[in-house]
Amino acid sequence: MDSPTMIRTTQALGLTTALISSGVSFCAAGLCIPPILPLPISESSRILASLYHSGGKLVVPLTITSAVCNGVAGYLVPQAWREYTVAAILALSIPIYTRVWMMPGINKLLRVSQMDGSAIQGVRREHVLQLLQEWASQTYIRGALALGAGLLGVWVLARTQAVPEA
Repeated sequence: MDSPTMIRTTQALGLTTALISSGVSFCAAGLCIPPILPLPISESSRILASLYHSGGKLVVPLTITSAVCNGVAGYLVPQAWREYTVAAILALSIPIYTRVWMMPGINKLLRVSQMDGSAIQGVRREHVLQLLQEWASQTYIRGALALGAGLLGVWVLARTQAVPEA
């Protein structure tokens, strides 16, 4: 693959995967959580567990692809290395943010989702609702990080001639 093709490919993949990841996060927080809030906590926690596990199968590869492609684009386009490095860091911050900041609440919700009928009676509904709302708010932050990475890639493309014409 020649250099202009490699540059265009990494730029396109870096910003596209970031923007898709952002959309998935915003949809999960804004479209999936509000309808499950009125449900019994046994159902809402199980739905969140399913959403969390299936979302991870999609978002983690998108995030890794975005980070790697933005990092490579930063190497291949020296005049925009700072911007692409920031985009790569934004993408890499998503799994770190999830692991460090979000996992305590996620783990509590996953434990509730695995409880049977008698054990779940001791769980306060307000506590589960608070955890679900916190998850949604934190997922908006993940979406914003991915959106930042994607928009930074778009901005770099708009302001620079990244690939010299042959």
